[in-house]
Amino acid sequence: MAPVNNSFMARSLAWKAMSLARRVPDALEKSASLCRALGRPHNGPMPLAIPTRLTLRQGLPTPVSGVFLHHCQQALDRVVMPSAHLHVVVRDGSGGVEAYAMGARPRAHRKRIQAGQRTLFVRLAPGASRRLLGVAPRDLLGRVVALDTLWGSAACDRLLGQLEGLPTPEAAVRVLGEALAERGACVRAAERQPLIHAAMESLPYQDVASVARTLGVSERHLRRIFQDEIGLNPKAYARLQRFKQAVSSAIGSPKAHWAAIAADAGYCDQAHLIAEFRAIAGVTPRRFMQELAQAEDVSEGLGMPG
Repeated sequence: MAPVNNSFMARSLAWKAMSLARRVPDALEKSASLCRALGRPHNGPMPLAIPTRLTLRQGLPTPVSGVFLHHCQQALDRVVMPSAHLHVVVRDGSGGVEAYAMGARPRAHRKRIQAGQRTLFVRLAPGASRRLLGVAPRDLLGRVVALDTLWGSAACDRLLGQLEGLPTPEAAVRVLGEALAERGACVRAAERQPLIHAAMESLPYQDVASVARTLGVSERHLRRIFQDEIGLNPKAYARLQRFKQAVSSAIGSPKAHWAAIAADAGYCDQAHLIAEFRAIAGVTPRRFMQELAQAEDVSEGLGMPG
């Protein structure tokens, strides 16, 4: 895709830097927590190696469940966590400003982030993909698709133009939310959202049959809703949430006790947890936590927490 509107991030860099700088201590504390969990020394602040970030989760437009601004000041290796969510991504890097739709990602992977890259992630609410992007979530599973392929060049360029020079992150969220909402109100998705959210809360800890029975629907109906609105079946969604919970618990623990972490995250036992880490991350739990610590970056998806 040809670069468009290269001034999008450049003009708003000043307010981003001020807002994002306040998040550096959080990133440093995460790094220190990882080091403590692994029993290795933490050598204090490394401001050029820690990406600057800002997360917004409250006061968001209806189609949006989270927003994340990420500025990588120095090139670094990154461990990208799996995610059950769909995102709209605007990225400003060496190739100019680009916008993408990013589907759910069932496995972790590794990548290199270039110095100076600035990225805005918008996590879509469950059920919003078909109405807002014009494509079923399952068709985006594991894929990154240029937004102009889905919206057309004119609509994509118009969005980037509207984002130019906005004074605050909240203003950018509002503009993005309005642009997404204009694509079509999530009428059908809204009717299903209470059921989806209730199932999402329970699935990491109960089997699909039990969740369906509690919600008063058939297993087939629950699977169909998840496939239609999230892009994953319920079992795959629960698998990713258990993995995320285990990683979060290990990060927050001074010394990781994997048997206890496995029980808290909903695994049958420690052997089950180890097998799932190998399947999702390609390595053992201890090795994966070492990778996260070495990357000095602990965030879900391509920077979007939770």
